[in-house]
Amino acid sequence: MRQTGSLELDVSEERALEACRAAFAAFGWEVVEADGLRLCAIEVPLRLPCTRLPAEIEVQVRPVSQGRTIVAIDGSAAGIGASRQVEGYMAALEKRIRTQLN
Repeated sequence: MRQTGSLELDVSEERALEACRAAFAAFGWEVVEADGLRLCAIEVPLRLPCTRLPAEIEVQVRPVSQGRTIVAIDGSAAGIGASRQVEGYMAALEKRIRTQLN
């Protein structure tokens, strides 16, 4: 199951990326790739039931204008109940990113 979403934020790309990294850390997810303005993180597999593989979320930060940024969010997971899990993770991540910036 794959889902996409985006956030438009009134912050610099660097600040948005910091908020994304902090949000992943708050959920206990592991950032497995980081290059430029992109992060890819996965759930820690030890916390999962055997019916599901770890979910993965990738965020990519792009400037819109000075001090304004779009965060593109792509989430995926496989297994029983994966679509609901990814939907919930993405909503929680968006909320946490916004919280990190306030």
